[in-house]
Amino acid sequence: MMRKLVLGGGFIFILQVFFFNGLEFSSSVYIMIYPLILFLLPFNTKPSFLFIWAFLFGFLIDFFSNSFGLHASSLIAAAAIRIGVFYLLTPRDGYDAILFPSVKKLGLKWVLTSFSFILFFHHFWFFCVEYFSFSSASIILKNTLLSFFFSLICSLCFYILFFSKKLSK
Repeated sequence: MMRKLVLGGGFIFILQVFFFNGLEFSSSVYIMIYPLILFLLPFNTKPSFLFIWAFLFGFLIDFFSNSFGLHASSLIAAAAIRIGVFYLLTPRDGYDAILFPSVKKLGLKWVLTSFSFILFFHHFWFFCVEYFSFSSASIILKNTLLSFFFSLICSLCFYILFFSKKLSK
């Protein structure tokens, strides 16, 4: 199972770097689907591994995108939020019987809620670091909302196409 997740992560990386980074709908929309692979890591992933993995994956995307740490810092922030979101949204029976986040085991509402929190915070952090100014608050909010909406749709389509059946076992 972990091998399929690694292959999926490689595919998400290639899609992000060579396809989505090249798309330009407008100056306000940046489709970022790579937080999905962070979301799909097993529940029992140790926080130290999670942060190291987030840094390395984000650093690779930064390297190919020439973005100087934006993706790495955003993915590390999303990793921190992932820990809190998964803690707050713990099912009544816990995660003991469930290895990976899946719609079949946790329900569509849980997956949408938890992934939306993580993805929104990732995008918000990304644009806050990119603009780094209180005078740009409206631009940060506009870019965050638009990019979040399109990224969520693309991520969910990608999840349904490639991961929903594999992770439900």
